[in-house]
Amino acid sequence: MRSVEGEGSMPRPRTIAVLAILAFGSGSAIVLLTIGCGPAASPKAALDELRGDRKLNVLLVTLDTMRADRLGAYGFDEVDTRAIDALAGRGVTFMRAYASTPLTLPSHTSLFTGTHPPYHGVRDNGVHVVPAGLQTLAESFQEAGYRTGAFVGAFVLDSRWGLAQGFDRYFDEFELPEQRQISLSTVQRPGSEVIDTALAWVREDDMTPFFMWVHLYDPHTPYEPPEPFRSQYADQPYVGEIAWTDSLVGRLASWLDDSGRSDDTYVVVAADHGESLGEHGEIEHGLLLYESAIRVPLIIATPFDEPQGIQRHELVSLIDVMPTVLDLTGLETPGEVQGRSLVPLLAKHAEVEGWPDAPVYAETFYPRLHFGWSELQAILKPTYKLIISPEPELYDLLQDPGEQQDLASGRAATAEALRREAEELVAQLEENANPAATVTLDQETIQRLAALGYIGGYSADADDPEAERANPRDKIEIYNDLLRARRLTVQNEPAEAEVVLRGVIAEDPGVVDAHRSLGNLLVEQLRYDEAIEAFETALSMRPEDAALVLLVASTQRQAGRLDEAEKVLLDFIDVLEPDARLYISLGRIKQAKRSYTEAATYFNEALRLSEDAPADNIMAGAHVGLGAVQLASGRLGLAEEHLDLARSLNDSLADLHFQRALLFQARQQPDEAIAAYRRELENSPRNGRVAFNLSVIYRNRGDLVAEERYLRLALEINPQFAGGRLFLARIYLLKNERLDEAVSLVEGALERLESSTARGMPQEVTRQDQVLGHLLLADIYNRLGDSELSNQHARLGTQLRTGIRR
Repeated sequence: MRSVEGEGSMPRPRTIAVLAILAFGSGSAIVLLTIGCGPAASPKAALDELRGDRKLNVLLVTLDTMRADRLGAYGFDEVDTRAIDALAGRGVTFMRAYASTPLTLPSHTSLFTGTHPPYHGVRDNGVHVVPAGLQTLAESFQEAGYRTGAFVGAFVLDSRWGLAQGFDRYFDEFELPEQRQISLSTVQRPGSEVIDTALAWVREDDMTPFFMWVHLYDPHTPYEPPEPFRSQYADQPYVGEIAWTDSLVGRLASWLDDSGRSDDTYVVVAADHGESLGEHGEIEHGLLLYESAIRVPLIIATPFDEPQGIQRHELVSLIDVMPTVLDLTGLETPGEVQGRSLVPLLAKHAEVEGWPDAPVYAETFYPRLHFGWSELQAILKPTYKLIISPEPELYDLLQDPGEQQDLASGRAATAEALRREAEELVAQLEENANPAATVTLDQETIQRLAALGYIGGYSADADDPEAERANPRDKIEIYNDLLRARRLTVQNEPAEAEVVLRGVIAEDPGVVDAHRSLGNLLVEQLRYDEAIEAFETALSMRPEDAALVLLVASTQRQAGRLDEAEKVLLDFIDVLEPDARLYISLGRIKQAKRSYTEAATYFNEALRLSEDAPADNIMAGAHVGLGAVQLASGRLGLAEEHLDLARSLNDSLADLHFQRALLFQARQQPDEAIAAYRRELENSPRNGRVAFNLSVIYRNRGDLVAEERYLRLALEINPQFAGGRLFLARIYLLKNERLDEAVSLVEGALERLESSTARGMPQEVTRQDQVLGHLLLADIYNRLGDSELSNQHARLGTQLRTGIRR
């Protein structure tokens, strides 16, 4: 880092005074007798003096799931974290910093608003949103004329949850193909891509001061660092992820040095929470409040020659980051901020009166919101930590940093005093609090969160003050098993995942999310009857959950039971709060039944409801439905209008490009239809209808090779797909090869079609396919020399075709 004094070997006298103040602290009685200097000032005054009138940049780097005690700067010698350690050497490392909660979105909300969850109301991932009325750190910089950019690595920080407030650029473009196995890679972005995009943005303008936030998700499960870190840390993959993440931070630091921006940029490095790694029984994070999950790294590096290489051991919180950064840059701190500026601690020997007495607060409401178990709250003092639960736990962190010896029973008076202090603190934090704001999730969003390991759904009695609640510590294995099952599902090991989920249900049948997860797993295997049973069990325990109603109905619809699906929705639609998703589902059922007028009525109602509470994906879904209805009714212009509106809202929505392809086919534009179908396959690689329709276009073109390729894809997606089986058998017939296999394909298709007819599928569709099946068998058996079976199937095909004509 360059000296702020430029090329001269001796700094100006006034700077000597400032640096001495930072080194010795404001409590010193030293009077510096240099030219132009009076008595020693405070660290804040010293930093203000160094900053002068300049607008200094701020680079904020948040590291997801990063334990403090796995970094070199925090004493861990089994990892190479040279970049982060170098930043610590150039600034101040807070050795006892804590997250407000071990969950990504709530913790980042605390950091960006300077307030705790009881005030800002964001207590969970994926449901709560940041209140629009809260002033965020980015908004403060934007109002001060800074460029503001955010670059996030995981869908859980998508802009729809409100953290985009105040950012000129918010890089969160997460696309999710609608596939059966949703891998983590589809809903997180590699850190290298995050860094590439961030550096491209910041290089666009080297004149305007910037506030840039970079979020790196890589240390989160699954621990799969790239080479060479995978091999170097083969026995410690989590540590390998940390080493990889450090190299990414190094790219940012190198750019600062190479561009000369180190001289005018503050760098803040923090983690949103830690990772338990099996300690206290927790394999990941979110459910418990032990040190491994809530103690986080916090490093502040300044562009000045001092302070450097300082470690502070005072208790601090992530809510202190916002007022600290605003203080460092000379901006005003909003009045609602509950954190405190750490600038007084940015000096090696400064003693801040009263700081040791200030408690730090942490909480997790995840066990209560999702499982009906007790929430946990913690209050930390310099010596003691109390975890408030049905069985409170007290630890002496100075003597027992690993929290192995619970002192609650032996030091009851201390525990009770801390409990009362925590009660008073929470009451203060809740004054003028923001009510929890929520967002309605579409199915695509729910799938994305599930892929990241965030198990969905709220407990039915989460708000019941009289409910008896289990201690999450006693339920940790159930939670771990749910996470294991999700991981096995993502790794495409459904049999093992099913065993784990059924084990959870046997141990605790009341865990709704186990039934939900089991149902999703069974749907992926096309085991619809069992899936419906699992979803209905969950719905019986949580009848107010619209998402479960939709799961039951959509599974009935996938199984071809349109009447049953419709009945489920109609039974609940007047009982639940108005929900656009229910009307979209009803519209799709009516569309499948070719009742287009009724379908349009439902889609329009969904659109009206979603306009009252805007949700882009849901509005887009309603427009896709209306476009499909208009297309089926021959109104191509109106269909195009709705599909274009859907594209403007969400170009990656499932079924959107399928309907566009049908529109192009109706207009005799096969090339455009092929492009739209291929775009749909990008979004929905498990949609066999798309592959089959592509095969039809190529069949019409006489391209037998391409037709067969897409038929095989359709059957790979759904081996029971009748249309795919019939036309692949036709290809075998045309080639005069594999005729025995062709017989099996057609017979299987006919069995499937007869089953569809029994379930109430449109008769003209199934009977036409049945005609084709019997006539194909007639030709195949003729080739095989079996005239009796050939004649039998020819008669059946002719009879069915005659019935259709009548």
